[in-house]
Amino acid sequence: MAESTSNECCGPSGQDEDFVEPVDEDLQCPICHLPLKEPVLTRCGHRYCKECLDEHIRRSPLRPKESYNFTCPTDWQHLNAKEDVFPDKATERKILSLAIKCPSDGCKWTGELRNKEVHLGNCPFHRLPCNNSKCQERVQRRHIKQHENEECPWRILNCSYCSDPYPECEMQDHIKECKKFPMTCPNSCGSSIPRDESDSPGSGADPGFFREESVLLTPNITDVRDLKHQDTRCLVFVPSEPCTSRSSTPSSSHPKTSKQSNNNTEDELKDTKAELSKTKAELRETKAELSETKAELSKTKAELSKTKAELTEKVELSMTKVELTMTKVELRETKAELKEAVKQLELLSVKHTNSFLWRIDGFSEILKRARTDNDHIYTCSDPFYTKTGTESCGYKLKVRIDPNGCGNGKNTHLSAFIIVMKGEYDAILPWPFTEKVKFTFIDQQKDPDQRQNKTCEIVGQDNVQRQEMESHLESTTRVHLDFTYSCNNNTEDELKDTIAKLSETKAELSETKAELRKTKAELIETKAELSKTKAELIETKVKTKLELSETKAELKEAVKQLKLLSVKHTNSFLWRIDGFSEIFKLAQTDKDKNDIYSDPFYTKTETESYGYKLKVNVCPNGHGVGEKTHLSVYIFIMKGEYDAILPWPFTKKVKFTLIDQQEDPDQRQNKTHEIVGQYSKHWARPMTDGNVGTGGPKFISHEELNSGRFFVDDVLFLQVDIE
Repeated sequence: MAESTSNECCGPSGQDEDFVEPVDEDLQCPICHLPLKEPVLTRCGHRYCKECLDEHIRRSPLRPKESYNFTCPTDWQHLNAKEDVFPDKATERKILSLAIKCPSDGCKWTGELRNKEVHLGNCPFHRLPCNNSKCQERVQRRHIKQHENEECPWRILNCSYCSDPYPECEMQDHIKECKKFPMTCPNSCGSSIPRDESDSPGSGADPGFFREESVLLTPNITDVRDLKHQDTRCLVFVPSEPCTSRSSTPSSSHPKTSKQSNNNTEDELKDTKAELSKTKAELRETKAELSETKAELSKTKAELSKTKAELTEKVELSMTKVELTMTKVELRETKAELKEAVKQLELLSVKHTNSFLWRIDGFSEILKRARTDNDHIYTCSDPFYTKTGTESCGYKLKVRIDPNGCGNGKNTHLSAFIIVMKGEYDAILPWPFTEKVKFTFIDQQKDPDQRQNKTCEIVGQDNVQRQEMESHLESTTRVHLDFTYSCNNNTEDELKDTIAKLSETKAELSETKAELRKTKAELIETKAELSKTKAELIETKVKTKLELSETKAELKEAVKQLKLLSVKHTNSFLWRIDGFSEIFKLAQTDKDKNDIYSDPFYTKTETESYGYKLKVNVCPNGHGVGEKTHLSVYIFIMKGEYDAILPWPFTKKVKFTLIDQQEDPDQRQNKTHEIVGQYSKHWARPMTDGNVGTGGPKFISHEELNSGRFFVDDVLFLQVDIE
C-alpha cells in the first residue's frame, strides 16, 4: 500500500547517504524508502519524511480546497495535517547519530551524519567548481589550485605580442588576428613588422606611382641597394601621388635627399640596432633567469604541496581523535544503559509469592564467619512480593538470619527475622502489616514422613508502618564535540611583461621559501606528535573496541532477558503512574504531551498463558468531549504473537479502575468504567502495530480527581481487568 504512494513524490527526499551499517526499517520512510529526513509522526503511529508527506497531502485527490484533511499513506486513516502530524525530534537525533561514509571518491572518512557538512568543508577529495569563468569542471579540493593555474583551458594568459589577456583555449585564434604579430615586410626587404603596420596605407608602393606614361625616380639615388630601413619600417621612398599630378618642378613636390642626410640616417640606424641587440641580450638573460626561478618555484611548490598533504593527515588524525572521544562517550552511555537494564532486570526478577523458599549455600562457612567476624553476623535473602488474592501486587519483604543468634539467643541459637521493605504498591495496600508469617527450617531427610521441620510463627503488629518515599535523581551528561578547520591559499596574478614577471616571481619565491621553512618546522613537530598519537590511538582503539564489544554483548543479553521478563501475562493489569502532577502540568500546556502509554501486556485464557496483546492510554487533560475537563482512558489492541490462533474480533469486557489510595480498603471510593468489545475496526485483528484506541473520554473530572486521594505521593494507580 505504501509502495503505491512512493511514485507521488517529485523525487526521493530522504537521507540518500552511504551508511556504514544497514538502517533499521523503523527509521525508513514508507514513501521514498530512504532513511527519514526531518521525520514527522502521525497520530496513527507512522513516520514519514516531512517533504514526502507534504507532497502526498498536496497530491491527495480527496483533499478539498482550504482543507488540511488527508488519508495516511499506510493504513488510510483520516487525519488532519495541522492536528495529527508532529515533528519527531527523537527519531531525527537517532538518524543523525548513524555512521555514514564520505560521498567523495577516494576518501576513507566515516562519521556521524550530523558531521557530514563539517567534514566536506575540509575534505581533500571533495569536488569543487573551477573559479575560472566559463569552466564547467569540478575538481578535487587537493588539485583545485593546480587546475586553475596550470591545467584549466579557460585560465587567463597574456598575449606575448600585444600583452592583452585571453583564455588559453582562445589564444591561438587571437594570434591569427593579433595586430602586433610580426609579419614579413610586403616590400620584400626581408624585415619583420607588426601586422597593423604592414596592413596600413603607405606601407607598400603606391599603385598610383606607376603609370603607363612615366616613372619618377628619387633624385641622387643611383642604386636600390642604397635604400635603408629605420626601426622596423621599410624606408624605400615612394611618392604618395602619381607623377602626372605633381608640379613641373620635382624639387617642390618630393623630399630633398642628399648623401649627408643619408649618412645621418645610417648612423642613427646603427645606433638603434646596437641598442636593440643589447636589449635583446638583456631580455634573453632575464628570460633565462626567469626560467630558472620558475623551475625553483615549481620545485618549492611541489615540496610545499607535499608538506600540506602531510598536514592534511594531521587534520585527519585530529578527526580520528574526535571519533575516538565519541566512541568513549558511546561506551559510557552503553555502560549506563547496561546499568539501567540490569536495574530493570533486577526489579523484574523479584518473585511474587506467598510461599518463599530460600536456599542458603555454604552455610558452614557463613556460620564460621558469623562467630569470628562482627561485620558478617547476619545474611539476607533476595526481596520478594506477597500476593493478595488473585492480584500479583503485595508487600515487599525479605528474610534475615543471624547464624550465631541475636539477643537472648546469642551464641546458642540461629535467629530468623522478616523485614518489611519499601515497595512499588505500598500506596494501595492496607497498613499496618498484620499478616501472619511462618518460618520453616526444612529437615532434608529423603523420607518426607521422617522429617522433623522446625517452624516459628509471628503476626504483624502496629509498629510495622508504611515506609516513607524517597526520591532519586540520575543525570547523564552527553558530550558534544565540535571540530573546525580552515586553510587559506593565495592566488597569484599572471605577469604582464618579462621584467615584471621576474620581480614578482622572486618575491613569490622568497615568500614561498619562508612559508616552506615555517611549514618544515611545523612538519617536524607534527610528525613527532603524529607518531606518538598513532601508537596511542592504535592501543586505545583496540582496547576500546574490545571493551565496547564486550559491553554491547552484555547489553544485548540483558535487553533480551529484560524483554522476555517485561511483558506480563495477566487479566488484571495494574499500572503505576509516577510523577503524575508534572505529567498533568505538561499536558495542560503542551497538547503534544497529553498522551501517556503503559507497557504492553498479554491477557490469559483459563488454561493457557497466551492471549491478546493490549496497552493502556491515559490523556491527563482529556480528549474529545472530555478535553480540558476530564481525564480520559483508552485501551489499544496491539499486534501480538498469538493473533493467528485467537478468535476475532475482540469481544471481552474491559473494566478500568482508578484506585482510591486511602489506607483503609473499606473507605475507598474507586472510579470505574466498563466497555465491551464489538464488531468494529477498534476491536478487529490489527494489521499494523496496533488499532486505534477506544475507551472513556470523560472517565473522571479534574475536580473529582483533585478532591479525592486518587494520587498520593505524586503516584496514580490504574487497574485494567479483562473478563
